[in-house]
Amino acid sequence: MSQNLATTIGKAVLKGRRELGLTQEEAAERLSISVHYYGRIERGMSLPSVTTLQRMAVVLRLKGDALLGL
Repeated sequence: MSQNLATTIGKAVLKGRRELGLTQEEAAERLSISVHYYGRIERGMSLPSVTTLQRMAVVLRLKGDALLGL
């Protein structure tokens, strides 16, 4: 796993969630993933699958380039 990529994604996800005013629980529920896993993604400890990244982009209204730090 690329730690830099995981950290970049985590920061983008956190920013998107906060901009929407969602809790981690609400975001995880909308993404159909566990709160524990969602928290690990936000902290840069887990790298989500491509499918989860796609769902995150839609649910959290993130553009792909912002999500990947481009």
